[in-house]
Amino acid sequence: MDQYTLRSVLPPLLNCHSYTTKERLEKAESDELSNLKKPKGRRGTIDTSDYESDDEATNSCLADEDPLLLHEDDLFDTTLMSSSPTNTKVNSAANYFQNLKNISNNLESERYLGDIRVKVAILGTGLHSLHPLDHEFNHYKEFIEPSTAFGHVKYSRHDFRMASLLRKVAPFCEIYIARVFDGGPIELNSAIPAAKAIIHARDVWKLDIISMSFGFKDENAELLKAINDTHNTLIFAAASNYGANEDPPIRFPARMKDRVICINAADGYGNPSECNPPNPKRENFSVLGEAVPLDGELVTGSKPSVKYGCGTSMETQIAAGVAALVLEFARQDQDRPHRVRDVESLRTKCGMSAVLRAMTKGGARKEVITS
Repeated sequence: MDQYTLRSVLPPLLNCHSYTTKERLEKAESDELSNLKKPKGRRGTIDTSDYESDDEATNSCLADEDPLLLHEDDLFDTTLMSSSPTNTKVNSAANYFQNLKNISNNLESERYLGDIRVKVAILGTGLHSLHPLDHEFNHYKEFIEPSTAFGHVKYSRHDFRMASLLRKVAPFCEIYIARVFDGGPIELNSAIPAAKAIIHARDVWKLDIISMSFGFKDENAELLKAINDTHNTLIFAAASNYGANEDPPIRFPARMKDRVICINAADGYGNPSECNPPNPKRENFSVLGEAVPLDGELVTGSKPSVKYGCGTSMETQIAAGVAALVLEFARQDQDRPHRVRDVESLRTKCGMSAVLRAMTKGGARKEVITS
């Protein structure tokens, strides 16, 4: 496999060093909404008139006040920013996503309508069945029995944010949603549904990538076995948002260094986020995880808007999307001069890590994925 060919095709992921003009930023933000539309050959359209203006979107972060929904930030390593991020961070993130869009446009020109799509699963708290974009994600399965404490939480802002983010990065992928949590803090949830979802994703859905934006303090035998028994499926997991405040600092299953690709957060310039756990003597990748625009945020009246978030949860979806772009490129017309000779090796942690490693910068930005 020619890693340099991949590096020349994939985007400069975190190597954004110039500010955008006001006009370019406005265009990029407009593109973020249009990117939610179905790619060619898929069902569904979106009426963007339902979206709030940018000013409305950034002036408030949490429109709904259900305390059980607020627990999702305890369950996942994601935080809605309490105020609008600085223009510098917004600009660098906009550059980042514009680079990704340029790459996906190049890939689109090379794909055929009947090409097999990369399959990606998001494990989380499920989707709101009445959300106006719910039909966009038609592969869905629940692996939990609603509990007494959180059984009335029937929808998730988090999973729709993450699915929309994944769609933005990798518009050609086929997204599967697995509900493995019933809301509430992570400590009140079992890891067993996640183990069942991984087995189902492996044996029934036959997915390429599994994304987990969560982590447990303690290991779980069932989840450990499910992951160890899953081969030729890439598994991404969030490191942690708690810095050095926990021991061990990296949560489970992200600390399964032989089977799981652990993802940390960085800003649009490649600087590591303060929430990252200490860098251990292991492979540790980072991608954008600050001032991330979150499309499709559920607000009063189920009206989507754009807000900004930070945390290792979001960059896990971005990393999974980047891996999907790599697989999309590798699976396209194999008659190209520099074709990828062993496509299936990219579905292993070793193979994909080799490509991601070739896209990283060293020094103070250890393992930050770039071109």
